[in-house]
Amino acid sequence: MLPFTTYSIPETAKNSYPKNEKWLCMLVDQTISETDTELLRKISSALKADFDTDVYCFYHDGSDKNYFSDTDISGMKLIISFGVSPSIA
Repeated sequence: MLPFTTYSIPETAKNSYPKNEKWLCMLVDQTISETDTELLRKISSALKADFDTDVYCFYHDGSDKNYFSDTDISGMKLIISFGVSPSIA
């Protein structure tokens, strides 16, 4: 198993999110192929999320620092990053 880093993000007082809002974010560092999409769908399913309705999937090309604004991720309960460091996201 490859080494990986886990970042602990503290919970805040605003934990109530609208039911229909997307709550899972997948951040990738390269364009998503058909095979990648199938893998992301399986990961979503394992997390009990519907890929089409519950997941935002963002491609980050590495050119911009602080890619997200607070409004983009305000409803996110979980952000999974594939190849993108939290310091640049």
